[in-house]
Amino acid sequence: MIAEANAIRINNTQTKIIFIGYNSPVVDISTLTTVLINTVSYNVTSYGWANTNWVIIDGFTGSGRILVDVTAGPPSIPLGYGLLYNWWAATDARGVAPSGFRVGSRPDFNALVATLGGASIAGGELKSTITSPTAHPRWSTPNTGANNNSQLSIFPTGIRSDQTGIYQNLGDSTLVWTSTPFGGPPNTGSQLQVVSSSVISQFFNAQFPLGGAVRCVSDSLPATPTVTDASGNNYTWVQIGSQYWLRQNLRTIRYNNGDNIPTGQSNAAWAALTTGAWAYVNGDSNLPI
Repeated sequence: MIAEANAIRINNTQTKIIFIGYNSPVVDISTLTTVLINTVSYNVTSYGWANTNWVIIDGFTGSGRILVDVTAGPPSIPLGYGLLYNWWAATDARGVAPSGFRVGSRPDFNALVATLGGASIAGGELKSTITSPTAHPRWSTPNTGANNNSQLSIFPTGIRSDQTGIYQNLGDSTLVWTSTPFGGPPNTGSQLQVVSSSVISQFFNAQFPLGGAVRCVSDSLPATPTVTDASGNNYTWVQIGSQYWLRQNLRTIRYNNGDNIPTGQSNAAWAALTTGAWAYVNGDSNLPI
């Protein structure tokens, strides 16, 4: 695809490429590793989020109105729910986040929500627009106000109950662990909730055995367009404000030292855990991860 853009020099080595009328392109700029200008390939080192529609490239010395071939990029990572983790797995000292990233803390998520316009609308900014009856992964109707301007494509993973180990709320909501203990009742951590019926995002405290989603963040510009976890899964990232967030939920089954994260517990065994574990969303290995 050939796109029209304005080129603005940032420094001696980098140029910002601002796409013109690039609100709904046929290619996702966040998947680009290179672009072609006059048949010359340039590496993409960063890109904007939501409707800012820009990339930064290395080595291009031109400026002004240009034509850019944006078909050069890696295959997109298939959409999926990721996996569910209890708090012990999400925060284990061995680590679960790809190198350079960490499990988001409550302050990290506070900053994200603020950048997206505040708790009263951030849920809509975070949610994927894919809605039933489209195939999984998807939100149940009504998926109120979903626009995914953040490009984080939050999906409704549901939870695995900390009380019974039963899977609940697939399609209707997600609870995303933060790495921050709640600070109130013992064995509770803070989670961000997003639901189908509202654009609101809000924080809850949850018992450590609860199975929830995990999303990772970095303060530093990643060196590559994709990063890899200990299980070999690839992730893309997007810059939101001064943060760099992974665009997919975590799906590793190993800690960063190579140890396997336990799985396969019965409902009762899950609820009784005091150590890390993971589970498939809704207990269904056939759902897209």
